[in-house]
Amino acid sequence: MRYGILTFVAVAILAIAITCCTKGLVSTEAHLYGHYTNMVTAEAHYDIDLLNYKRSFLDLSHDKKQPRWGYLFDLVGQGPHYSWHHLSVLDDIASARKSSITFLHVASGDVTIDPDSHTMTIDIQVEQAGVTNQFIGNGRYEFR
Repeated sequence: MRYGILTFVAVAILAIAITCCTKGLVSTEAHLYGHYTNMVTAEAHYDIDLLNYKRSFLDLSHDKKQPRWGYLFDLVGQGPHYSWHHLSVLDDIASARKSSITFLHVASGDVTIDPDSHTMTIDIQVEQAGVTNQFIGNGRYEFR
């Protein structure tokens, strides 16, 4: 009976360790991709890339990150607050897979940029196939 419990505990610890090492680290990063002024409309545009990565605990090198999803936000105007009709969201991963540009249909919400703290807060809803859902990347992110 004593060896049965010890074996069970050892197997449980091993299973937890294997799960932790293979589950991986997930992180989301935002990067200021670019800033330009539209020559026709004279409106300022800010492009921010939002990328979600998965990386194995066993491989902590930065070049081995696997993108899970990624979106490029084009924010139109001086900000810092961009309502849903002043932004567009390009699906980076779907566009790369299809070799064509794929935009999300933003149904409502807003994005707020805080230039002093280098953060962006996303709170938008997207519509796909007639169904509106919260955007997978809603939240607050630091950007570089």
